[in-house]
Amino acid sequence: MEVARSWFGAASRGGASDLLSWSKEHSTKPATSLLWRSTWSPYLKQLEEEHPGIMFQEDNAPCHTSGPATQWRQEHGINRMPWPSQSPDLNPIEHLWDHLNRQVRKRNPLPSSLPALAAALKEEWAAIPLEVVRKHISSMPDRVAAVIKAKGRHTSY
Repeated sequence: MEVARSWFGAASRGGASDLLSWSKEHSTKPATSLLWRSTWSPYLKQLEEEHPGIMFQEDNAPCHTSGPATQWRQEHGINRMPWPSQSPDLNPIEHLWDHLNRQVRKRNPLPSSLPALAAALKEEWAAIPLEVVRKHISSMPDRVAAVIKAKGRHTSY
């Protein structure tokens, strides 16, 4: 039986992080803590050293706002950008997920198993050009201005 998987990635002006995956059956508190400790913490700390005062941006999904996630960020000094509830999703990562989706769908043949899909996702994520990542991140001031102008309603982003 194939098990559902969760996928996590991040990006900064320096490029995309590693693409991480784990099965939903391993989504326990200790497994999640290990993932953060072994992967995200070093990635975020490196960004903080390279860009002091950097803000970590994520939406209000329950996994991002849970007590353990909030506590972990506080314990590790990770600054999180305030994100209003019911806000449009302005996070540039959404455009990178879309890019990843389009690149995987271009493959011929398409992945026909979960292991093949996992390999394709990791390959295509690692191949996202730095210019694509920077374009979406650099668009944040325009995204925020558009939301303010639209009074929180729909924008072209």
